[in-house]
Amino acid sequence: MVAGPINADERQAGMTQDENLSQKPDDLRRRAEELLRRKITDREDISGLLPEDVQKLLHELQVHQIELEMQNDELRQAQLAQEESRDRYLDLYDYAPVAYFTLNSRGFVLETNLTASRLLEKERELLVNKPFSRLVCREDADSFHLHLNQVIETGVKQTCQVKLLKKDGTPFHAQVESIAVPDSEGECHLCRMTVSDISARKEAEACLAQTHRLASLGGMASGVAHNFNNMLQVVMGNLELGLADLEKGDLSEVKESLDQAVQATKAGAEIVRRLQSFANIRCQVSPTESEVLDLSDVVNQAVELTRPLWEMVPLTDGKRITLNLDLSNGCFVRSKKDELFEVVVNLIKNAAEALPQGGDMTVRTQMEGDQVALQVQDTGIGISDEDLGKVLDPFWSAEGLSKPGMGLAVSYGIVSRHGGTISVESELGKGSTFTVRLPISDEFSEEVQSVPGLPALRNLTILAIDDAEPVVEFLRSALERAYHKVLTALSGPEALEIFREHPVDVVICDLGMPVMGGWEVGKKIGEICRERNTAKPPFIILTGWGGQILEKDKISESGVDVVLEKPVEITKLLTAIQGAVRESQRSTTSS
Repeated sequence: MVAGPINADERQAGMTQDENLSQKPDDLRRRAEELLRRKITDREDISGLLPEDVQKLLHELQVHQIELEMQNDELRQAQLAQEESRDRYLDLYDYAPVAYFTLNSRGFVLETNLTASRLLEKERELLVNKPFSRLVCREDADSFHLHLNQVIETGVKQTCQVKLLKKDGTPFHAQVESIAVPDSEGECHLCRMTVSDISARKEAEACLAQTHRLASLGGMASGVAHNFNNMLQVVMGNLELGLADLEKGDLSEVKESLDQAVQATKAGAEIVRRLQSFANIRCQVSPTESEVLDLSDVVNQAVELTRPLWEMVPLTDGKRITLNLDLSNGCFVRSKKDELFEVVVNLIKNAAEALPQGGDMTVRTQMEGDQVALQVQDTGIGISDEDLGKVLDPFWSAEGLSKPGMGLAVSYGIVSRHGGTISVESELGKGSTFTVRLPISDEFSEEVQSVPGLPALRNLTILAIDDAEPVVEFLRSALERAYHKVLTALSGPEALEIFREHPVDVVICDLGMPVMGGWEVGKKIGEICRERNTAKPPFIILTGWGGQILEKDKISESGVDVVLEKPVEITKLLTAIQGAVRESQRSTTSS
């Protein structure tokens, strides 16, 4: 129930009523005197009255006077009770546990309570007669505008979640509930609104979502290990075959074996990146910007990552789950890749859990007008009609299953943020179909191509730093083959000594090293260059830890120009070096 303040008209009406109450005894006296005059029109009539009539009239007047006094006392008590009630209402309004606002149809604040002032850390006079949209974070402005329009146009209670700004610009999560107030003609020109701070709830939901991800990873651990062992077998086996063919002098077979080993390594690296993204290891930093993706490609990657859940784990219990793919190419959507990937993983995992005795799953993608649709269908236990409305609630689980979680609730939040919808159709005992619809993108995903016509840079002096000697030797061999001079160091302090004694064009440094890590090495090199009043060489971080590209503050403080994740392809490493050096040269020239 959205409460409203006492407006000016209501106050005026209350004052008028109070005045009427105070004037009522006088009005009664006047009426009584008129009645008396009608009964007794002149003194002759009075003198002509018999003594007993005079006595009776006097008695009536005395009784009437007492009645008036009693009525006047009751009226005063009623007035005091009304004033106390009004004061209690004003206190309830001003000191309510939620913030109250009254907005006009243009979104300007007409009234607000003291709770709103405390919540936003702004004086009430700074809120009144100002547009409420000024309090909304820029990224949520469109959502709030749509919310207000729906309230005014439909007259139906609406709820939305936005980020609001305090006086110092600090954002916080808020839930807004609004209802329209019709006038005497039924037109909705005012909006009553409550605002609640839900920051703590959002933090709890994020923690629960993280717990869910980690629990899912635990369930996939054995299958992932199986996949890695298979890939290591491919790498090891092909390297052994390559060595044997090399001894025979069969170079064509050597190349084929090495190609197979490289492809297996790339597949393993992709699984690691997917696991890091799904577990949301770097959850405290901002996500990457959205990009145009083919939803079908995301589905293929999710199917491979979840294979242990729907294929290997059930087989250990003698169950078989068959997954069928019906994917359309060109289902382009603009999304944050990791989030969309998480939605697909959650839906596949949910379908697999709905098949405790095994069965079939179907995943399909298709274009529907201006939308892209993703459907995940299973032949499992299904959901009853009365429970269909609960499937997206946190920790809800279908009857017969004992694995409640946050997967579908998290997926619903992600899909909603991307402007899409998620729905479910189900029949108890026959299975369920979850459908996600997202706005189609008319853009196309394109790989960034290197700029043609620029000759490769050679004869650079590169300082390679890593505490793992095999990695250092790999870097030396790869860079020397590209006609560069390579200096190597197995620790941060050793690298700084070399940097002080030798001119260096590029630094490639591991992130996680004992004594002094990559961030610290970058800072020290920047300090040395400032002491010498020389330009800092391009600094490249090479790391096995995922998500470091998101560490914007550390990258800036350490003077890092490029972040690359291991394992890195030689061509990608050389391209990064070329780009960093050319960018450094342009910056030096322009300055």
